[in-house]
Amino acid sequence: MFTVVKYFKSLPLKELLAHLLFSFAVVLNAISALFDLTYERYSFAIVQSSAVVINSLLLVHYLKYRNLRFATFGLSIVYSVEMQLIMYFEEFALYSYFFPLFLPLIAYLTLSLKESTIMTLLHYTSVIILSLYAYFVWQVESEMFQASVVYGYMLSACFIILFGLFYHLTIVDAYYKLFENNLKHELALGEIHHRLRNNLSLISSMFGMQMHRHDKEDIQSLIDKNRTRIETIASIQDTLYREGQKEEITFERYIDELIDHLLSLSELPIKVKMKIDKLYFNAQVMQQLGSIIHELVTNSLKYAFDPKNNNMIELTFHLKEDKLYFTYRDNGKGCEREKLDQSHSLGSELIKLTVKELGGEISFENNGGFICHITLPSSHLLGS
Repeated sequence: MFTVVKYFKSLPLKELLAHLLFSFAVVLNAISALFDLTYERYSFAIVQSSAVVINSLLLVHYLKYRNLRFATFGLSIVYSVEMQLIMYFEEFALYSYFFPLFLPLIAYLTLSLKESTIMTLLHYTSVIILSLYAYFVWQVESEMFQASVVYGYMLSACFIILFGLFYHLTIVDAYYKLFENNLKHELALGEIHHRLRNNLSLISSMFGMQMHRHDKEDIQSLIDKNRTRIETIASIQDTLYREGQKEEITFERYIDELIDHLLSLSELPIKVKMKIDKLYFNAQVMQQLGSIIHELVTNSLKYAFDPKNNNMIELTFHLKEDKLYFTYRDNGKGCEREKLDQSHSLGSELIKLTVKELGGEISFENNGGFICHITLPSSHLLGS
């Protein structure tokens, strides 16, 4: 029972209505067929039984292929033909027009406005043609053909058409806006969960890589380093939030804010030059690149610069021939290449590990300062 309730709750509005309408149609026709057989109304029983079989086949087809339009058109046509046959068997009695009058509601509740309007016009047109034929050709005498009744019937039909228009232009439109907003909220919550999980994993990895080094470094220094790393991870979230939670912010803008944040933690006078193409990445790649730049800038601030010199940091990031080329350079003291390649510090390992995860290549150089070259595949770009 719980599984059935859960299944119906998961259905969109139109599909839920289709399930109810098909179930109602099959049950109603089955009861009517049994009733007609009991009272030996065999013509009626054949019509009702045929409707049960066809509607059951349409329901099975819908459950298998989920083709709502085909199933609803089929149900509407079956009901339209069935109701007009009953009108004929009842010799166009007034009560026989009741169900044909309200039949278009099925189309309005399950089809689009255009499709339901076409279906409604076809149904009412066929009812009018059959009634005119009965009145003028078969010369059937029925109170249905009295002028006042005809006007009332036409007025009721117009009211149903207006209801269908109102339903689609107000209720359905409002429902789907609410449905889309709810879907966006669910996606946003999923994205927040995904980012939080990645950030916690990164923090866990950083502390795990330092577990065996705590005796080599001052504890307070280690805490300060990890604090700034965590602040770097958080900075991209702040940037995305200020940009209206958009995924597509330029890498240049993010790096500009990141470096401003890092330089604010230092008292050294440093000039920064950036030549970065207009590149877009998703939040995860942006965060990984930000972690690399954080380690590079932090390394320069700690080891490379002299307060008395004209300290400078240069960054370039270009797209060329399906490759992304990133270069970081400072004009500090530099370091021997062998030491850079063989370094097992946390910062160095984080950079190498992150570049590897991104499927890139990294190299270091000592030429008038420290230089880092990174090559990445262009597939990381949004829209690639």
